Amino acid sequence: ADGGGTPEALQGFPTRVFNMQMTGKYSTLVDFLYLLGAMKLDRLVTINKITLSPTKTEGNASPVLTVQIPVTAYMKTGN
Repeated sequence: ADGGGTPEALQGFPTRVFNMQMTGKYSTLVDFLYLLGAMKLDRLVTINKITLSPTKTEGNASPVLTVQIPVTAYMKTGN
């Protein structure tokens, strides 16, 4: 409910809301978001918010992020 409502064009489609939680490097997150934007999931999804938090790293290791992404998926009807 953070997104301010469903766009009018999508109101007739059933939805499923879920929270994705993952850990990874920034570059991996960017790649993942690119694939979402390219519609590689075979359904439309909207990202309601992205929360990034750094985790502890040791030495000169690349920083790792904890990521939370609330997502709404619009399900296909018919077929």
